[in-house]
Amino acid sequence: MIVNLCLLVIVIAIFFIAHESQRIIKQSGERLNDLNNDLARLRKSLEEKSILTGSIAHEIKNPLSAILYTVDSIVKTAADRLDQNHRKSLESIREFGDNILKLVSDFIELSRIESGKISSRPRKINILDTISEVTALLQQQANSKRITFSVERSKGDLSLIIDPRHLEQILFNLLHNAIKFSDSDSEVLIVVQTSADFVKITVKDNGKGIDTYDLDRIFEPYTSVACRNNRAESIGLGLSVCKTLVELYGGQIFAEGQVGHGSEFVVVLPLGIGDRGTVGEHASILS
Repeated sequence: MIVNLCLLVIVIAIFFIAHESQRIIKQSGERLNDLNNDLARLRKSLEEKSILTGSIAHEIKNPLSAILYTVDSIVKTAADRLDQNHRKSLESIREFGDNILKLVSDFIELSRIESGKISSRPRKINILDTISEVTALLQQQANSKRITFSVERSKGDLSLIIDPRHLEQILFNLLHNAIKFSDSDSEVLIVVQTSADFVKITVKDNGKGIDTYDLDRIFEPYTSVACRNNRAESIGLGLSVCKTLVELYGGQIFAEGQVGHGSEFVVVLPLGIGDRGTVGEHASILS
């Protein structure tokens, strides 16, 4: 009798546990389904936001480009008829306009990256040719501060398999910042070193340098760093875009330097697509 009663209790307990388990599984499934629906709505909302902000950025970029083109045309065609005050005003418009245009361009690129719409069409290119093209684009800005570019290179082939647009953008952002934060009458040095599998590109400036605390933070969007007269100044989005593009190819980017001794930005990239993901293991050979 007691044995039968115990068996009955066990059967009832098993039935209860099974029933509760089914109820919990059902509730968990419903909750998981709700979470998936919430996630889908959030993803859609973020995509719509990205599209909207990208469209707004393009609407800003186009007329701003037209304004800067007009300013450049006036400076080139009527420079001899402008007094010093007007010339300085136009130079200020161009300087601030260039900074805003770059910020908008970086914002568009970062929005494209965050939405997963970044594409890569790698091919073999010459690194020195790309450096020449980028420095030519920035020559006018460098001339305004009497800054010169200098290139040092290792011997041998300096070819790299990468999307040319991405290497151009990486170099443009690094050199643009080097000019921006350097003192007038100084030099920006670009050093290119290669090994069997990797290339190391270093951009050195003679500016105020970067505090050790900021060396890692500067690759985050809108990070502010101490610069001239101890005033905090945002470095915008350029370095964040650089980091994303470098890591797209399995590379690394980092900053070195200290306050009062200039800054160095180092990019290490695999020479070929097949070498991706191994930079961290072998980057020391380029140090």
